[in-house]
Amino acid sequence: MSTAESILNFLKLALKVKRRIRTGWKRCQVEDPESVADHMYGLSLISFLFRDISIDNNRCIKIALVHDIAESLVGDITVHDGIKVDQKHKMEAEAIVKLKGVLGGSLGEELEVLWNEYNSASSPEAKIVKQLDKLEMIVQAGCYEEEQKVDLEDFFNSTKDAFYHEVIASWAKILNEEHKKRKALQTKTRKSLGVILIDIESLADVSSTGFISASPFSGAVEAVTEMLNIGYFVAVLISLDSTKGSFDDRFSWVKNNLGEKFMSRIVVSQDKTLITGNVLITNYSISLDNSLQKPTWVHIHFSPCSDPKQNGCAKNFLKNWSNWSIVLAPYLL
Repeated sequence: MSTAESILNFLKLALKVKRRIRTGWKRCQVEDPESVADHMYGLSLISFLFRDISIDNNRCIKIALVHDIAESLVGDITVHDGIKVDQKHKMEAEAIVKLKGVLGGSLGEELEVLWNEYNSASSPEAKIVKQLDKLEMIVQAGCYEEEQKVDLEDFFNSTKDAFYHEVIASWAKILNEEHKKRKALQTKTRKSLGVILIDIESLADVSSTGFISASPFSGAVEAVTEMLNIGYFVAVLISLDSTKGSFDDRFSWVKNNLGEKFMSRIVVSQDKTLITGNVLITNYSISLDNSLQKPTWVHIHFSPCSDPKQNGCAKNFLKNWSNWSIVLAPYLL
C-alpha cells in the first residue's frame, strides 16, 4: 500500500513534467512552447471527450494521464536527439521502474501496467489513446499556427496514416482542412506583403571568427522571426564566393541559428538580380555593371556603423535590426 510519504515523494518526481518542454515545438522555433504536462492534460481532456460504447473511457483517461510520465525523469526525447528508439524505450522503462518503486503498493503496480499497456498498444483503449495522442498534437499545432503564424505542416504530415477510428479520423480531417486553409491564406498574404531577401553576412557577424563560431548580429534572429510572423516571405542568400567560408559552414550556421525550417529558404546565387524580391539586404555594396538583368528589389545596406556618411553606407541604410520595419516599410505593403 502506498503511504502518504511515498505518494508525496512520487509527486515531487512526477510533477517535473510541468518543467519539461516539448522539444518538437522548440525545434520549430515556436515561442513559449507547451510542457509535457500541458500535453498530458490535453490528451486526458480529449480522452474524456471521446466516447465509444466499446471502449472503457475511464481507462483511456488513466492511460493518458501517465503515458508520458517517464519524461519527468528523462525529458522529451525525439529522433533529432540522436538516441535510437530502443535506447529511448530502455531509458523510459527504467524511469517507470523508479517511479513505481517510489510510489509503491498497488498504485505503483497500476502505474507500470498502464504505461506498458500504452507503449505496447496491447488493449483497445491503448490503441485509441495512441490515436488521440496524435490528434492532440495537431490540435496544438493548429493553435500555434493561428497564434504565431508559423507553418507546422510537418506535424500534420506525420499523422497522415495515424487515424483509423471513424470518429477520430473525422476530427483529424477537420483539423487538416483548417491547416490547409491557413496555409493558403498565409501564402496569399506573403505574396501580397512582399519578399525580403537577406544575405547571410547581414545576419552573421563573421568579421573575426568565420561562420563556424559566428554569432548573429544583435536582434537579427528576432527581426527575421518577426518578418515571418507578420507574413513576409523571407529568404537567406548565400554567395558562390568560396573565400567567405565553405557551404557546409554557412548552411550549418543557418540551421543552428535560424532553425531547420530555414534550410528550405536558402537561395544560392552569384548574380542577385536573378532573384525576385521587394528588398535585398546585404552588408556590402552591390555593382550592377555585369548583371544579367535589372533587379526587382531595392538594395538595403546593413552596416552597424556609427556614421553612415563616413563609412560609405548606401542611401537605404539599416544601422541595426531593431528598426528594420521602419527602414523597409516604403518598399513593402
